[in-house]
Amino acid sequence: MTADATSSLSPYRLTRQHRWEACIHEAGHAIVAALGGYPCRYLAVAPEGTVDWLPTNNQGLTLTNLWGFCTTDCYCPPLRYLRWSEEECRYDTDAAHDAQRRYLKSGSPLMRALYRRGLRAMVCHNLAGLLAEALERGETAETLDLESYRDYPESPDDLSQALAYCDLLPRRWYREFEHAQQTTSAVLKDYWPVAKTLAEALEQAGHLSEEAVLPYLPPPLKNWPPPPPTRSPSPSEL
Repeated sequence: MTADATSSLSPYRLTRQHRWEACIHEAGHAIVAALGGYPCRYLAVAPEGTVDWLPTNNQGLTLTNLWGFCTTDCYCPPLRYLRWSEEECRYDTDAAHDAQRRYLKSGSPLMRALYRRGLRAMVCHNLAGLLAEALERGETAETLDLESYRDYPESPDDLSQALAYCDLLPRRWYREFEHAQQTTSAVLKDYWPVAKTLAEALEQAGHLSEEAVLPYLPPPLKNWPPPPPTRSPSPSEL
């Protein structure tokens, strides 16, 4: 399981507008995770006026520096080897690459394809919160400044984790990432009324159990997300 941390605003007081943005963020995660075959197990958002929220997830862990979280059944065995490096401010994917090679070595082509589709679904799930916020503001996927974030990462949040997952996929990381941005943005637009309805339910309730969130979730999409389209490499990629 993974839990998403929506941006830390502490020591500021959580306003109604920021709380709504957190609801949109978490609803985006939940909808896109469900489309990729990873159902949401729990959604929560801090009460309005909160200064320092310390919720406990369904594993009994206290979460800090967030206004909301979404717990899903996202799991790919090699990802347990991903470790955040405080010194370098990035995920060290070397161990995960080694584990992935061992995991895929004896698998069939179908198993490898399913694994990579699941990993791409996790990238889309990680990006969905940020893209849902952008969509709510009338912006586009291109508003995420990938290059500046990759050069100056600050914390192990949604975006840096999505980049770490992209590094494990067979295409070049930036192609995987850009394709995931476009794919996630497109599917959020298609399911935007559903995401808004879920966000409204979360805003009113403050938290939604697995049973409460299930009626809002769409069924998984077949063969989604697709891989980036194949193309001839540019001279800079040779």
